[in-house]
Amino acid sequence: MIEMKRFEIRIILAICFIIPFLSSVSLAFITSNLQIQLLRYEPFPAEPGGYVRIWLNIENTGLATAKNVEVQVMPEYPFFLDERENATRYFGEILAKDNVVIDYLIRIAPDAVEGKNNITIRFREKESEIWNEKKVEVYIKFSYPTISIENVRLIPTFIEPGKSATLSLMLKNMGESDLRNIIIKLDLTNQQIVMNNDVNEKIIKYMKGNESKEISFNILSYPNATCGFYKIPIFIKYYDYLGNEYLKEYFITFVIGEQPKLELNLEKSEVLKSGDYGNIEVRVINRGSCEVKLVKIILEENNNFNILSSSKNFYVGSISPDDYEIFDFKIFVKGNEKIVEIPLTLEYEDENKNQYSERRSLMLRLYSNEEISKLYSKGNNMNIIIFAIVLVIVIYFLYKRRKKNRK
Repeated sequence: MIEMKRFEIRIILAICFIIPFLSSVSLAFITSNLQIQLLRYEPFPAEPGGYVRIWLNIENTGLATAKNVEVQVMPEYPFFLDERENATRYFGEILAKDNVVIDYLIRIAPDAVEGKNNITIRFREKESEIWNEKKVEVYIKFSYPTISIENVRLIPTFIEPGKSATLSLMLKNMGESDLRNIIIKLDLTNQQIVMNNDVNEKIIKYMKGNESKEISFNILSYPNATCGFYKIPIFIKYYDYLGNEYLKEYFITFVIGEQPKLELNLEKSEVLKSGDYGNIEVRVINRGSCEVKLVKIILEENNNFNILSSSKNFYVGSISPDDYEIFDFKIFVKGNEKIVEIPLTLEYEDENKNQYSERRSLMLRLYSNEEISKLYSKGNNMNIIIFAIVLVIVIYFLYKRRKKNRK
């Protein structure tokens, strides 16, 4: 009997010990459990260069309330979060077996590749230092097969009037699908250029998905072409693997122009010897084929002369091809140099607004008093000779006229 009571006491003590343990174990399994699922995204499929909105379902499948929930979207190329969106969302609590739905607006890169692309979502309860991650798939597809012009090269970088150049186009198949019979045509109607021993239409037989290919055209500008910027329409026709036809139109810009050719000539000078002062007349000649604009001359003094004009800066303006403009200035010459160098800076723009600045010099020849006397004596002798010739001619005609009147 006593043994029976001892056994019962042991059983009761064991139960008292086990019950708290079982209670703590059961409480350990009553926790929250967050799960994230992509509900949908629109549009479907998503397109490169556009936007896609994704909807996510955040569900607590556990038996306890999830507290201080933090959800964060982490887009990587080709996805970018719209600047109006907050990447991180907070929830004070999500009850057991309850859920919330959130959405994000995502921008897609224009050069995104067709196919499945992942967006990473991470989440946690704030008491936890560990983030859980979930990747959701978004399918990207071009609305129709597309060929783009990735790069345009003109060699040389501009076409001089009457000169040739090579125009190169780098084409890319932006889709995953293969394309066939790609026809590239330059429309040169009413243009300042023609083909140079070449045709304005080229054909690429086949392009794989995401493949790039380069084609070239040899072109020539008219000798009388006007300098400036021009646009050439380019038509690209191509077919997909089902035989469907597509047509794209692009415009490329090229430049007809040249390095300006300005010449400075010292035309007249009132200064003949050291110690003189007077006007110097300079002619600025445009030897090129394009108009030169905003021509400006800035004179500089040195030890051999002083500038007497009110300004050292002279604005000439625009000069047409094969034309010239004249400017003059006044100086005082000193020293004993036979040739005086007049340094200056020549600034101007071409028709394409490229700016230039050059260092130039005018060379002024000086004479001694003896040389000046000889020059004047030669001039006087020449005047006497011319006068004598004219006098003889006049006398001859008067004689002929008098003889005719006698008859």
